[in-house]
Amino acid sequence: MTWDPNKYNEFKEDRYKPFGDLTSHIVNKPNLKVIDLGCGTGELTQKLSNLLTEPSVLGIDSSAEMLAKTPSQENIQFKQLSITEQLEQESKWDLIFSNAALQWIDNHEELFPKIISKINPDGQLAVQMPQQTENVLNKILLELVKEEPYAFYLNYWTRPSPVLTLDQYAKILFENGGHDGSPMARLLPAFPGRTLAARQRHL
Repeated sequence: MTWDPNKYNEFKEDRYKPFGDLTSHIVNKPNLKVIDLGCGTGELTQKLSNLLTEPSVLGIDSSAEMLAKTPSQENIQFKQLSITEQLEQESKWDLIFSNAALQWIDNHEELFPKIISKINPDGQLAVQMPQQTENVLNKILLELVKEEPYAFYLNYWTRPSPVLTLDQYAKILFENGGHDGSPMARLLPAFPGRTLAARQRHL
């Protein structure tokens, strides 16, 4: 799928709302090694960097079109990598951040333990994803795409949301050595979704 940065930015104000909620849960420490998974145009990556004290930040995204719009800042690097490709690397981080990106990846029961394994001791995980499973419009659309003529034009493809419940994420965090977690759901006007935030420390 090709991303259009201009179309993407039409909705950036909506993405700022959960971003502000999410970053309020991050514990600021000097010189954090930070990665932004699915950074898009990098605008929020830069905002995250500016909220922290002298961090070293890497933003990764699979879209060359989005990365072409990233800002230039001395302490921030951007690379074209998918999230799954990044998780195959050995690098570990003091803060793993992701705003509205992980919902595009399937099988969160396997994905989140992999992400957690890339966190340094006493590190943090901050994630936000839209939870649309119970959204009435989404339920209608999922049923509609199974019917003709829509099913034919979509080659009979459907994709239910992989986003889990808050209790399931809390269980994954606990089973993988996390504590001080704060998974939460929040309904935002015109942008229904769940904000999931957690501080992750290894015992």
